Amino acid sequence: MTERRPASPINIGMANIHRNFLEHVKGDNRSYSVVDYPAYNNIGDSAIWTGQRRALLDVFKKAPRYVASQQDYKKDIEAFCGDGVIFINGGGNFGNLWPQRQEFRLQIIRDHPHRKIVQLPQSICFSGSEYIDETKYLIGSHKNFHLCVRDQPSFDFASREFDCPVYIAPDAAHCISTYKAAPSRQEIFSLIRSDKESLTPDLYDLLSPYGPTADWEGISRYFYETEGAIDKFFRRKLQHKFPSSNIIMSYRLKMYDRMAQNAVDRGTKLLSQGKLIISDRLHAHIICVLMGKRHISIDNANGKVGEYIRKWGDFGITELVSSRASLLERIEASRTTAHN
Repeated sequence: MTERRPASPINIGMANIHRNFLEHVKGDNRSYSVVDYPAYNNIGDSAIWTGQRRALLDVFKKAPRYVASQQDYKKDIEAFCGDGVIFINGGGNFGNLWPQRQEFRLQIIRDHPHRKIVQLPQSICFSGSEYIDETKYLIGSHKNFHLCVRDQPSFDFASREFDCPVYIAPDAAHCISTYKAAPSRQEIFSLIRSDKESLTPDLYDLLSPYGPTADWEGISRYFYETEGAIDKFFRRKLQHKFPSSNIIMSYRLKMYDRMAQNAVDRGTKLLSQGKLIISDRLHAHIICVLMGKRHISIDNANGKVGEYIRKWGDFGITELVSSRASLLERIEASRTTAHN
């Protein structure tokens, strides 16, 4: 049986810091857009979207006038949002580790040279100066681009390399106010990366003897295919008559929010099943903080998990490890404590 619960009190301070950043960067803007909806299989990025929507609603007291994924973006922000501020959804993809996400970010900067653009909290990872140079040039040329990061090395890098205001704030997923929980049936549950951010490829084999081991559930393609088909229908039938129809945007926003919330609910139910969670995913850590659940965090390949925890703390429920030996030691210590 599942139930919806309020976020843990230990999470409130992080949500407040994030909202204070939004209040500061909002300025006099009364309308806003949010772009880069995560239309791909990543529950962590869906958690960012869900928390970000809640935080922006708290600050602006109204919904965005325009939202778009990379697939839905048609350079049509002005038709819906006038001169309002553009927010780019946060995450861990600023740099060339995930080039498709970075290229969309740069496209937004190119397409809107005279509008205020705010990049919501990101972790930065570049390899190769040519990628940095292009980003430096576009940011420096824009003059009203604001960059927020979520860990200290990213802040130091951005302050040194980019000619723009740089801020630091917690990840927007901390602004989620409730979560769906399921009973804890396992002593240990491990959520381990299966992509290029994994620090070591054998974590699955290492952890599977201790209990169930998985990665984030994939979000069904059905939802995205349905969304795209219905959105195209609205465009064909309505947009030639009403180019800036709020009906289209209202539908899209509701679809995005529902899909993101469904993904977050799957993630929280997945992590609810273990009394102790072990993971190398940053949003497993953040969701465990939301739930007030004890967990072991393993640093990932680019160090963003460890740097985030070092910046914002362990809340008394997080143990950060960076080696196989320390991981196994902490697991054995936790099992001993549980059986005493």
